[in-house]
Amino acid sequence: MWHYDNGGSSNHTSTQNGPLSLWNTGTLNPGDTSSAVVIKAAGVYPYHCNFHPSTMIGKVRVPILVSPSSGGTGTLFTITLASASQTGFTFDIQRKIGANAWMTWKTGVTSLSVTTKPASPGTYKFRSRLHKTSNGATSGYSPAGTITVS
Repeated sequence: MWHYDNGGSSNHTSTQNGPLSLWNTGTLNPGDTSSAVVIKAAGVYPYHCNFHPSTMIGKVRVPILVSPSSGGTGTLFTITLASASQTGFTFDIQRKIGANAWMTWKTGVTSLSVTTKPASPGTYKFRSRLHKTSNGATSGYSPAGTITVS
């Protein structure tokens, strides 16, 4: 759960940017706290204050989880994309092997996690984003999770 504390001297909001528009805390008076924002999926979510949209901006960064973080070529690795399902959304996953570029690995994923068993030793990075199926809107890609295969 993510919350916003208004420690300032004027009213603020925390409003997730469109076209996803996942949350809007409404007006928070000085001293108010909003704990109504629950982000269940890995991704990067830009937000702003409706009263100060050009100066009060930020990003919530939710990483994917990988387990285990290292193993051999026979190891089954789990990549967790979200803590709960979200109706109307899928996940897009990218993979980066070694120093190569990020490449699309899976799209339209509806499960909360995926598994992989790399056949070759190396460093593998994964990141995902939330994809709204009704309008194609997406979050940014999450901070990467890394596995090392020996």
